[in-house]
Amino acid sequence: MDLKSDTVSTILLLYLWIGLGFSLFDIVLTIIWLNNGMVFEHHIYTTLAQISLIFNTTLYYLTIVIYLIWIYRVHEDLIALQPSYDVTPKQALARILIPIYNLWGWANVYHTLSSFMKRVMENTRLGTMLLLAVPLLYFVQYIGDAYGRYIDRKLELVTEREWMILDVLSISSYVVYLTMAIIVVRFLRTYNDKCTEQAQLQGEPSPSTFSIGTNLSDESTR
Repeated sequence: MDLKSDTVSTILLLYLWIGLGFSLFDIVLTIIWLNNGMVFEHHIYTTLAQISLIFNTTLYYLTIVIYLIWIYRVHEDLIALQPSYDVTPKQALARILIPIYNLWGWANVYHTLSSFMKRVMENTRLGTMLLLAVPLLYFVQYIGDAYGRYIDRKLELVTEREWMILDVLSISSYVVYLTMAIIVVRFLRTYNDKCTEQAQLQGEPSPSTFSIGTNLSDESTR
């Protein structure tokens, strides 16, 4: 079947790559300044850093919106492929968006997906990688947000080294999100192909009309 998340997956990955690219540009700018301050006048460096911060902040919030649409679509696909999947699209959003609840919920969304990936695929590597990335996701999300707010409060007084720390956290955030998104996208496409192949062997019209347990299970032809 056609995955509902395919288009938004492409958009999300594009935004994440763009964000990573600009974060790398920021840290290169900072390293040049720290090692050879004569290249830039201080006010020029500060102006460039502030413009970059505004751009990256805008990109960050746009990426969040796309990410939420993506996670919803991913769970629509999971339910279509496996109707008994434990987390619905609305539940996934709730577990990510609701404060306090999301301290448990966000990890649960990925833990559930990781367990499902290990259960239905012969190669469990992707599921293991996704699970290992969850603690890193929490670190870059919550520590990065806290440090970003700190920088916002003292914008005019931020030192070059503080900008560098922010850049490192930003790069780390994009790398973690990119890694997790690539894992999920790769799994969904592989799993969808497997479901489609099984449906064709069974004479089913669509992979969403049968469910899969530890291995793809047989279902009576309708």
